[in-house]
Amino acid sequence: NAAKGYQPREPLCSAQLVKRVRIALEPLDGIIQLRDAPSLDIAQQAQHCLMRYCSNTTLVYFLRTMPPSMTIEAAQEHDRLIASAFHRIVGSEAGSPAQCERALRQARSRSSSAGSASPPWRRSPATSAASGTAA
Repeated sequence: NAAKGYQPREPLCSAQLVKRVRIALEPLDGIIQLRDAPSLDIAQQAQHCLMRYCSNTTLVYFLRTMPPSMTIEAAQEHDRLIASAFHRIVGSEAGSPAQCERALRQARSRSSSAGSASPPWRRSPATSAASGTAA
C-alpha cells in the first residue's frame, strides 16, 4: 500500500550490515600482526592508530542514517571485533572475563595520563546505536 510509505525489511538490512562490518574489519588481523622493527619500537602505537582512525569509524555513517533497530546487531558485532583486536594487541585476551572487561573500561576511559587523543573505545557503536546517536 503506497499510503503506508516505504517499509524497509529490517531483518534483511540488519543482516547485510553485520556482514558488511565483518568484511570491513577483516584487515584487523593484519593490523594485529604488525611487529616492531629492530630499530623502531612503535608497532603498538601504529596498531592503536589504525584501529582508531580506520577500523573504528566503519559504522558512523550507518549509525547516523539508519534506525537503531537496523544497526544494533552490526554495532554489537563491531564492538566485539574491536574489543577482540584490542585484547590481542595489548595481550589481555588470556585474562578472566572480569579482567578483560576492566581492560576495556580502562581503554575507553578518559585519563589525563593517556595523552590528548581519546581512545578508540571511548564510545562504542553499540552504545551509540542503542541511544540513537553516532560515535
